[in-house]
Amino acid sequence: MTATLDFSFRPPRAAEWLLRRLHADNGDYTHLGEFAEIFAATLAEKGRARAVLGYWSQVLRSVPGFIANKIYWSLSMLRNYAVISYRTIVKNAGYSLISLLGLAVGLASFILILAYARFETSYDRFHEKADRTFRLIGAEVKPGEKPGEFDAQMPDPAATVLKTEFPEVRHAARVMKQFNDPAVLSFEGKSFMESGLIADQDFLEIFSFPALRGDRSRALDAPGSIVLTERVARKLYGNQDPIGKTLTYGIRGGKGDLTVSAVVRDVPRNSHLQFDYLLSLATIEARKQDAYMFKNW
Repeated sequence: MTATLDFSFRPPRAAEWLLRRLHADNGDYTHLGEFAEIFAATLAEKGRARAVLGYWSQVLRSVPGFIANKIYWSLSMLRNYAVISYRTIVKNAGYSLISLLGLAVGLASFILILAYARFETSYDRFHEKADRTFRLIGAEVKPGEKPGEFDAQMPDPAATVLKTEFPEVRHAARVMKQFNDPAVLSFEGKSFMESGLIADQDFLEIFSFPALRGDRSRALDAPGSIVLTERVARKLYGNQDPIGKTLTYGIRGGKGDLTVSAVVRDVPRNSHLQFDYLLSLATIEARKQDAYMFKNW
């Protein structure tokens, strides 16, 4: 007995589209043709719903095999390429060595240049307020003449004027390098030469140097206060808590006692402001012989 298959009903279009992506369409004697014949037979025997379900089932079952077949051939070709490359290197050892060395030097140079560029462009980016921080520069201007060379030095009263006359300025830090840098920091017979900065409290308000110990919000307010980096604090005090302890601060021409008010994390290398300690500007202002520096323009 023979049965006539009805091919007027097409399989689901989405399933056919997926099948064409998985297998080449070379006519009736391919997966497309076979699947269409199975669909027509199931349609005649069990109805359209079972035929559609069966067609989708066959299509989805063919997906893992297709992927596995692709991976297998990719790995096989990769092995072949590796064997051919090895034989070429052995056969032309001299030229291959030169090529490999050139490639290695080129890649190493690229990586080093990229690392250097990233480091250079990262300077001071770690500060939380970096996008709102500006450096004030000055130049000497004489009537009828062009401005002289610009530098980063400004008269001390400029900070006060900026905060009082420009409401947009939230903080204006005064910072300077230690006069006789470096200084000698001493505690209980241990002495170390360290480089530091003299700064007011606004310095810690602007720049994000995290405090590990002490009150960061008032660390540079009082005369006789000094902030140490973690490295210096460990050298002087070991595992002791340095907050409130006294150290001797010595520079050429004199020395005095200072109180440790805070310990901050070591300054990152990508900070243009490098210091081992911060001496409160109030300490210098309290010295009458140096007071003139903070009033003159």
